Amino acid sequence: MKHQQTDRDECCDQFTKVYENKYTNDNDKERLKNRLKQIDEFRKDIGSSETILNWYTKDAFLYEIMNASFRTNDIETIFHSRFVV
Repeated sequence: MKHQQTDRDECCDQFTKVYENKYTNDNDKERLKNRLKQIDEFRKDIGSSETILNWYTKDAFLYEIMNASFRTNDIETIFHSRFVV
């Protein structure tokens, strides 16, 4: 299935929203800044399933957010992650 640019944008926007909500409460501004930078790099870099796999397996936000959304049944994040899944 061919993905649209809007799918990627929705996915990255949702990831940004999740991290902003998570780290605003924790007062961990440096970690938030780091994760938002990674999401921005992901948005620019993403293009193939191989690239997605590379992002998933490195020490970055993607593994963390995808696993958390599946463990907690965060349907909104899972839906917006259809670009990745």
